Amino acid sequence: GSLTASARRGKKLFHSEKVGCAACHPAPLFTDGERHDVGTKAPYDKTSRFDTPSLIEVYRTAPYLHDGSAATLREVLTEDNKKDKHGVTSHLSDKQIHDLVQYMLSLDRIGTQNINTAHTQQEK
Repeated sequence: GSLTASARRGKKLFHSEKVGCAACHPAPLFTDGERHDVGTKAPYDKTSRFDTPSLIEVYRTAPYLHDGSAATLREVLTEDNKKDKHGVTSHLSDKQIHDLVQYMLSLDRIGTQNINTAHTQQEK
């Protein structure tokens, strides 16, 4: 299907350099396959760098983060992102966070949205 108006706005945010989500979660797999410090290291963790998960079908993989400490994607982008290490989201409004979450929740199987690198770069 097609994206809702909210998800289309979220897609623009996701792929914008100012927010930076696509830097670590690039299409078409929505992961760079790398490990990054996203500011979620807990005292019992041996490392601060964690695998970048694919966001394909992220709507069915809650809870989120390496330790399952975030119940929702909104929590990942707000409560668990105080230093903007998990995308630069502190400047976004509640509505923009909602739009960004709606886009991420829309990501289905690879190819379902006909997403490719050229397509996402055109919409920046």
